[in-house]
Amino acid sequence: MRAGSADDLTIGRVVELSGVSVGSIYARFSDKEGIFRELVSRFMRHTTGEFEQREGERWRSLCLSDAIDEIVWANAEIYHAHRGVLRALIMRTKLSRDPDLQIAIAEYNRVVCSELRSLLLIHADQIEHPNPQEAISVLIEVLTAMLRDTVILSNGQNMNVRAVERVQDLLKRYLRPSEYALSNSGAGGEAYR
Repeated sequence: MRAGSADDLTIGRVVELSGVSVGSIYARFSDKEGIFRELVSRFMRHTTGEFEQREGERWRSLCLSDAIDEIVWANAEIYHAHRGVLRALIMRTKLSRDPDLQIAIAEYNRVVCSELRSLLLIHADQIEHPNPQEAISVLIEVLTAMLRDTVILSNGQNMNVRAVERVQDLLKRYLRPSEYALSNSGAGGEAYR
């Protein structure tokens, strides 16, 4: 599934790749959707583990700009490393009528957004937006949409570093526009709000 689509995944292919029997697969999963639910669960554990590594004193000592750079880059690396699986999950979720898979995806999104929100709220005192909670919510929506489009759904094998840098820049301009208004004022640039 790393390179193929969700439709390419069959129980026979899972048996072939895993080296276990058909009976073992069906003992663990009632159907193909069960495999996708497990993938979502494993990916959620992996992703939240990555976020947990960013908690602590070092994280608190970062300025907001560095924290944004680290969050965007870390998420881009996770998305890039697992883009085949994520692409298949996105497509499967859009096509699936399995309510349990829909719930698993919704829970994954809720957990990731909550973790990102917690990490960014540590730096709320540096956010210039009048409503830091709202600004962080917008930031998370933009981050996930842009990463999905530039990393997961791209066809390239290499991560588009320039696209990731543009995401970082956009998010910093949104949360701290005065830094960009000052740095761009001589060049005719203006911060976007």
